[in-house]
Amino acid sequence: MSHSGMGTQSGNTSEGGRKDEAEVANPRVRRKLQNRLNQRVSRERKLRREELAGIQRRSRGRPRTDVQPVNRRVSSVPTSQSTSRCADGETSIELIGLPPGTSSLSQPALVCFLDSAQTRAVMDRLAYAVNCSLLQGNPTSDLLLSVTQLNSFRAIKYNMDVLNLNLEIIKDQNAISYFNAPAATFNTYSVPPSLHPTSLQKSQVHHPYIDPLPIPSLRDALLRYEGLYNDYDFCRDMIGDVGKAGIMVWGDPWDPYGLEVSESFANKWLWLLKSCHEVLVSTNYWRAQRGEADLFFL
Repeated sequence: MSHSGMGTQSGNTSEGGRKDEAEVANPRVRRKLQNRLNQRVSRERKLRREELAGIQRRSRGRPRTDVQPVNRRVSSVPTSQSTSRCADGETSIELIGLPPGTSSLSQPALVCFLDSAQTRAVMDRLAYAVNCSLLQGNPTSDLLLSVTQLNSFRAIKYNMDVLNLNLEIIKDQNAISYFNAPAATFNTYSVPPSLHPTSLQKSQVHHPYIDPLPIPSLRDALLRYEGLYNDYDFCRDMIGDVGKAGIMVWGDPWDPYGLEVSESFANKWLWLLKSCHEVLVSTNYWRAQRGEADLFFL
């Protein structure tokens, strides 16, 4: 009897397999399966991004409300020790080799002047400020400002890595963009479309600090108006003073519609932003998510 039962089960399995194959051959079913696969890949990518940002999820999959985008080295400090250090005000990191007037993080820190170790110090300092605010139960507006600047640093560094740029190249005032090199080749498969060079980037010799900006129209505007503005002023205003980012990143580092410019940045650089449709649209969108009025009339 048991042998007969096994044979029947095997037959059913075979019939089920043929049925499954027939269903997969159906275009509608194939599209449905492909959509599920795409959704799964999208979820996995989102989880990886959240993991890199330090976002923890509950067991049922919803993000925690107490999101902590904190560097692992900072978060590894025991809670009691961290709270004590926060209470003692141990939050400063001195930077070495900056131009006069930028000796510490209490003053404007220009990403243009930072080497890899110093950039990591800046990011650690910002992450530490976020961690302290959370440990002290004091999620004030200063916490949001630190998070926005930390995100801006991370986004620029990520796009630089994608384009195989390092901070030593960015610091070199005489550096020339790779896109201006004779017979330069470009692997479009490994770089997001928003970071692909525009025709102007390829034809006009320029410094590579422009290339990691994920907004093609902004890169072109910076090239068109070259000589009419100070590069370091723009860089400083973009990253901002400590805790005050001029360009805030709410989405993927390479997504031009994941960015928002602050009101102060818009007021100073409106003449440059007028031709940057992505910036205008995305800024209004992210402000609307907070219930704020549009910054630009489109």
